[in-house]
Parts: sequence; structure tokens; C-alpha cells
Amino acid sequence: MKKCILVLLAMVASFAVNAQEQQEQPQQEATTESNSGGEIKAEEGSFSMEVGFIPFGSAPIELEGGQLRGVYSLTENWKLTLGLGFGVHTYEIDGESTTASNYSIAPGVAYEFEGTDRLAPFVGGKLLVAAFNNSDDNEEETSEPSRVSFGFDIVTGFNYYFAEQLYIGAEIGIGFKATSYDDDETASGKDESSAEFETFACPSLILGWTF
Repeated sequence: MKKCILVLLAMVASFAVNAQEQQEQPQQEATTESNSGGEIKAEEGSFSMEVGFIPFGSAPIELEGGQLRGVYSLTENWKLTLGLGFGVHTYEIDGESTTASNYSIAPGVAYEFEGTDRLAPFVGGKLLVAAFNNSDDNEEETSEPSRVSFGFDIVTGFNYYFAEQLYIGAEIGIGFKATSYDDDETASGKDESSAEFETFACPSLILGWTF
């Protein structure tokens, strides 16, 4: 709930800034061009990195959906995105060490609208392939069975460039994910699967920088 509130507040603030910029743009256009020395937004051929950003959280920086995301500007409007995630966790159960690992990849594409000098609304979509592997095969003790997930998301949002090549944004969307669990590690010992279709706003905000 807190994340959704932060996203909504950020969107409201961006619309207010957008309206203000449209009023001031004719007077400031010449000054902006002369002072900036170039485009403040990401240009064609540039590469950006994105992480999650929670301004008032105990850990302000987090990986977006557990992934580090890269964005390549194919043109000024079309963007190619790629999220990569990897993690290894070791824990003990009854004195025995167990290792769990997760991997994920999320290729996608986004279209960034013209917006204003600083605000860039966008729409896009991405695929998701993820795997979680737990080396503990004791079905009575394994809290998280090994699994493989496939899905896709359709998203919309905005990026606001508060400095040259630096931006903050928010993203909401709808997504579908299907998951298949390892039958050797489930409580029933049978093949199990699940399907989820939900709306989301994750993470609270996106912090990005362009190279």
C-alpha cells in the first residue's frame, strides 16, 4: 500500500511539473539550449541503468523486481530493455547446510512519448523467465520448492529528468505469470502449478542514469 501511495504521489507531482513546464517552455527554451550544451534526455544510441528507489525506506536503493535493468535507446522514442537477476542463499536446517539459487531474465521494449523537455511518458511490455532451485529435496522441510516461471507484463509510466542524463520515474501495469513446481519437493509429491494475473506498481520509484 505504501508503495502504491508513493507512486500515485509521484505521478500527481509529475503532472503538475509537466503543466508548469508547458507554461514556461516558450520563455525558457532558448536559455535551456544554451546552458545545457545538449539534450537533457537520453539520446539515440545511449545506454541507461535503472534500480528501484524508496526515498523514505530503510534501504533506499533496491533492485527493480530483484533485477538490475539496462535500457538501450534504439531511437529517441524506442527503447530496448533487459532485466537480469541472480541470487544465491545459504541457510541451515537441523545442522545441515542448504543452498537456494534464483535466476531471472526479462527482455522488453518501450515507446517513449515526446512529453516535455524533462518529462517522458512511456508504454511498453516485457517477458519474464525465472527459475528458483533449492538443493534441499526433503519435502517436509523445504519451505520453498524449486520452480520455473514464465510471464509477461504490459506497463506504462513516466521518467522525469531532474538533471542531465539523470532521471526518476514510476511504473504501473498488468502482468501474467505461470509457475510450475518440482513435484519431488511439493508437499503432495505431485506436479503442481499456479497462474497469476494482477496489476502492480513495483518498485515505488525508478532511479536511472544514462551513459
